[in-house]
Amino acid sequence: MPRKLPLHVHKQLTRHKKWVFYFRIGKGKRIRLPSPADPLFKSAYMAALTGSPIEAPKVHEGTLGWLWERYTTESAKWAGYSAATQKQQRLIMAKVSSEARN
Repeated sequence: MPRKLPLHVHKQLTRHKKWVFYFRIGKGKRIRLPSPADPLFKSAYMAALTGSPIEAPKVHEGTLGWLWERYTTESAKWAGYSAATQKQQRLIMAKVSSEARN
């Protein structure tokens, strides 16, 4: 029998046939959580339960994330891109960086 989800955590199937997990108390705001199998789940759940913001992981100098952060904050070329182009590039980079961690 599968393990029960923690209190206020709900599992939902997206239109892309992928299971996602949300934290929600009553009719309040939904907060997306990582999978319960993910090591970050417990800290994200506790942050949602207490209402505190989740700390973003710090990027270390010399890494791909560090380079991307510098490019998006200090580059004149990046500032010249339209909002749509910036959004598209962020999505691509998020995919690349998530695959680089695996």
